[in-house]
Amino acid sequence: MYPWSKFILNVSDMRSWIYSRLAHIERMKKRNPQRKIFSKDWDITEEAIKMWIKKRNKYHLSVLAYFSERPADLLIVNFLRDEHAATRVCNFLGYMGDFHRPKENVNPCKKRPEKHIEMLDNCIKELSISKIDLEYDIYCTSLESAETQ
Repeated sequence: MYPWSKFILNVSDMRSWIYSRLAHIERMKKRNPQRKIFSKDWDITEEAIKMWIKKRNKYHLSVLAYFSERPADLLIVNFLRDEHAATRVCNFLGYMGDFHRPKENVNPCKKRPEKHIEMLDNCIKELSISKIDLEYDIYCTSLESAETQ
């Protein structure tokens, strides 16, 4: 729809991303217990987690494929790991200088609920995701199939 647009892909390692998503859905469900579930992946289940992982992988691969001929139009950034992320984003958009990333909603030592840890560990095992893939920000090579290769 927007030819020659620039694209920023904000990424994080899989564990952090899944835990954040689980916590978000849990908070939303507590705030509004009457809310209807509109899709299978808006839930706190192992099936939902496996769906998220597969969708994330597919999405990241599609973004990389789409911008393979236009790498200058794609910025991949991890705000959690990269202390210069805000500067990179601003410079990518044409605002030169040094910028500080926001400090809001940052809690690197957050204690994860045991049930979340157990569910994710089960999903990782069932999907045969390697330990090294869990550290990758973009995609899991363990999930590659003949079709994605």
